[in-house]
Amino acid sequence: MIVEGADLVVFNVTPSQKTEVAAFFAIDKHEAKKIGRSSLHYFIKAA
Repeated sequence: MIVEGADLVVFNVTPSQKTEVAAFFAIDKHEAKKIGRSSLHYFIKAA
């Protein structure tokens, strides 16, 4: 799955309207190892 393989995943949610998902991948795997684990960000727009 793309989300599981990504180094960073961002979810932007506007309830009852839309959900945006962005997945980012480290091009330089040597640098990615310095960063460590993957990251997930989840944002909900307030009504």
